[in-house]
Amino acid sequence: MTTTKSKFLTSALLAPLLFLSLACGSSSQSASTVRDAFIKSGGTCSNSDGPAPTTTVSSEEPDYPIVESISCGENEASITVYKSEDDAKRARYFTESITSGVMLSLGSEGSEFFGIFLGSTYIYLPNDAYQESEIKQIADEMGGLIHSDFDVDFRNSVFNEIASNSTNGGMTEAANGCATSKLMSNDAVSITFDTKGDEDADGDSLFSAFCVLKALVAPDYIFDSVMSTRALDGRTEESWGTFRASWSYHPDSGMDMTILFEG
Repeated sequence: MTTTKSKFLTSALLAPLLFLSLACGSSSQSASTVRDAFIKSGGTCSNSDGPAPTTTVSSEEPDYPIVESISCGENEASITVYKSEDDAKRARYFTESITSGVMLSLGSEGSEFFGIFLGSTYIYLPNDAYQESEIKQIADEMGGLIHSDFDVDFRNSVFNEIASNSTNGGMTEAANGCATSKLMSNDAVSITFDTKGDEDADGDSLFSAFCVLKALVAPDYIFDSVMSTRALDGRTEESWGTFRASWSYHPDSGMDMTILFEG
């Protein structure tokens, strides 16, 4: 399976995903107040006037409960206030899963960015917008915690929290976060994808399957194996943790993949 690398799409893909939400509830922090503190601490935000807009989307989208959000400008920071600190962490976790799924399906590496957690508020900083030393200074002055796309400890911590409170190892949460709940089995222990092929334009998107794999912390070699699968390889199978994935590929019909919870 051959794809074209598209690193330049990262910012364009990630920005809209950051704002997928169902706006509700309240927060102890105002996006406008955080924006002002961000600017005072050395950050750049062209959109420095007026109240923060609130974003809502269809209930069919993943539930990322955003209270307020501000986009500072092109290639600038995005400030998002969630209902709680837990919501902020989970939203970032699944936003990264979605973005990684998109980029991996295009044959590209994951995105490169830094962010700052301020309790229930998250400040996303695009690649090349700031030096790491500048981000550290801003985070220190604002009393926030730096987060990067390669923060493995963060992802493991969030996944462990999700899995420990789940009856199927976090599979339901992964399906919800990747907007693939309709593809789950009735007993909620498996998800099946039938992706698009040359003669099957109505199939599922490959990035949706990769999103679920990423959300279930599948190791990197599984993504490499999927992308290198040929029609003559037949059915391939890999296991990790409490999950097992099996798949086959043909250019005409696309990829058929099932992810199973075995815990």
